[in-house]
Amino acid sequence: MNNIPDSYLSIPLGQDAHRFAREFAAEQATPTKGKQVYLNTLAVYAVHNYLKWLQIESSLNDSNSWNPRMQALAPVADLVIPNLGKVECYPVLPGETVINLTFDMTESRMGYIAVQFEEQLDEAQLLGFFPPVTPDAESIELSLAGIQSLDAFIDSLDPLEVAEFNRPQETGNPVNLLKWRLNDLVEAIEAGWQTIDELFGMRSPAFRSDLANYAKDIEPGPDLPTIQQGKSIVLGTASLALLVKLSQESEEGIDILVRVFPIQESTDLPEQLKLMVLDEQGDILEEVSAGRGNNCIEQPLSGEPGEGFVIKLELGELSATESFII
Repeated sequence: MNNIPDSYLSIPLGQDAHRFAREFAAEQATPTKGKQVYLNTLAVYAVHNYLKWLQIESSLNDSNSWNPRMQALAPVADLVIPNLGKVECYPVLPGETVINLTFDMTESRMGYIAVQFEEQLDEAQLLGFFPPVTPDAESIELSLAGIQSLDAFIDSLDPLEVAEFNRPQETGNPVNLLKWRLNDLVEAIEAGWQTIDELFGMRSPAFRSDLANYAKDIEPGPDLPTIQQGKSIVLGTASLALLVKLSQESEEGIDILVRVFPIQESTDLPEQLKLMVLDEQGDILEEVSAGRGNNCIEQPLSGEPGEGFVIKLELGELSATESFII
């Protein structure tokens, strides 16, 4: 029986998530305890990344789930949201239909996010949110059939945090594509840009074939290999991957291909999603809509060194922008 709700958010689990999980699990006294800590770590890391995409601060290092001593004492999977509290990130295995909370899990919690894993542990599905409960016994059982959407979690946050979440997501300094061309990716990494492998993690052969085909759409120039980076963008409950590829057409011109994929495998893009290219004054140069039944939208560009442009993703009242300079 598949207990995943109709609407959920898929979060890829990359090498960093599994590295933390292995390190924490190795410190546990028994294999059973190590497995539990491994899953707890992945669940917390998935929610941490979800909040990071929403530009909501969370602190792994301040959480008991990131403290080996606390892991040894109790099955903690908490994540601290500074100035607001803690949310419990409860791992759910395939086939499970309930979550069981101990007294420790109910103490000082803002609520509970159910995080389900597939057998490959290559991604996590955020199934939804349970509000805080008052313990009337040593353990409490909550049915996944009654879980609320992640929107309920956002609504439970401080009104200022919610207002910040609903504001258009804007980047700070423009992404300098010249540095990409020189293979200087330090600033890009700090700004959240990743390789395709880091962004998508392990996926099915068919899905990775689609990405491989994307990699072939622009052939490298004679003096410059193709360079591509991706970034996670979250608009509401839509988890998106913005991919940017560039190669040199001539000594003067640069070819750029911008594409948007859903992070979640086997999912179409939201029908109303728009991909826009703006000039530095904010005027629309190009615009394309996802429409129905599409899992990718794209826009090819070309420009000369020193030119600037802005990529804007818009979904209803929500939007995110990324600025670039060639």
